[in-house]
Amino acid sequence: MASQSKPILAITSSMPAFDTSHIGVSAVHFEDLDERTYQLPQPEPVPLAPEDLVEIMYTSGTTGDPKGVMLNHRNPLANLDSIQQIIPNARKHRLLSLLPLSHMFEQMGTMLVWLSGGANITFAISRQPTILFKIMQGRKVTMMLLVPQALELFMNGIQSEVERLGKTATWHRSLALARRLPHLMRRLIFKRVHARFGGKLQHIISGGAALDAEIGQRWNLIGVRVLQGYGATEASPGISSHTLKNPKFDSVGRPLPGVSVRIVEDGEIQISGDNITSGYWEAPDHTAEAFDGKWYKTGDMGNVDDDGYLHIMGRKKDMVVLPNGQNVFPDDIESELRLEPTITDATVVGVAGASGQELHAVLVMGAIRSVRGDCFCEPANGRASADQRVHHLA
Repeated sequence: MASQSKPILAITSSMPAFDTSHIGVSAVHFEDLDERTYQLPQPEPVPLAPEDLVEIMYTSGTTGDPKGVMLNHRNPLANLDSIQQIIPNARKHRLLSLLPLSHMFEQMGTMLVWLSGGANITFAISRQPTILFKIMQGRKVTMMLLVPQALELFMNGIQSEVERLGKTATWHRSLALARRLPHLMRRLIFKRVHARFGGKLQHIISGGAALDAEIGQRWNLIGVRVLQGYGATEASPGISSHTLKNPKFDSVGRPLPGVSVRIVEDGEIQISGDNITSGYWEAPDHTAEAFDGKWYKTGDMGNVDDDGYLHIMGRKKDMVVLPNGQNVFPDDIESELRLEPTITDATVVGVAGASGQELHAVLVMGAIRSVRGDCFCEPANGRASADQRVHHLA
């Protein structure tokens, strides 16, 4: 990234100190900024245009070299305006920031949206659960942005505590009752759970990956409204979202105001709007490949239902075409496999066979009671513990 973008200064923290000398960039610590700028003259105003570059956000690079997404001033401002139309009253909220600000989901969803609206934001200095719970109780946090895995981990923690206390039957009866009750009554039923989170947590915004519909619904039942969205760094990042009042957890909501979505013939989702990047930094070939005119090609496959809700089917590049012509998305099968009580995690891939692509699954097993199918078992990392093994299911 440094070689491509040629930075002249790194602003870092001294806790812990991050050495930038090996990439040839001088560094200034945040903690020293006041002292270093104390007697400097007021900066001269600089003329800015909406199309001027404001930041280069690098993609993860999990499938190749990271690409620098160029965002101009118009892009995040357009997205900011769209999001504020569906999440009003920002000033009343107190947020806890847990995700990295180098991700557009957190930068827009926690910092820019709520800072512009006058909300209170606490940046956590630790990810240890005991410290996070203390922060939430002390700051009376009302909202968090989380990835789906975090929602699932928190919910699993709640349910483990319920089991430890021998209250499983009461928990399930309360969930069943909550389905027939209004939101405020749900919070009363589960007030002991809410007390652990500081007693004020009302909203969770989920993004970065697909949210399991059952997990989203369960948070709603205990009195915490979950808002699920869909985005991409190239979109600054918001593309669609459902609303807090009308969640539809099997979808990623309707397109945000100002964002146009189309589904092309092969099923790919393409988007356009003022929030869309102009391309990749010093990578014209990647830019040309990613656009069809004004339309950014997301690489995601999906459809729009009769109510205008967008549904994601999987990544175009991950789709497996079987010899019979059936299109299979690994995410769908992985989600079903993870519902099995003996399976902790699953990855599904297409492997070339004698007559075409064949589906293979690699499973991380929990406490194994029985395994269905013809499996070849081998130890993880060369050692198989009593409670966890890796299975290859063809």
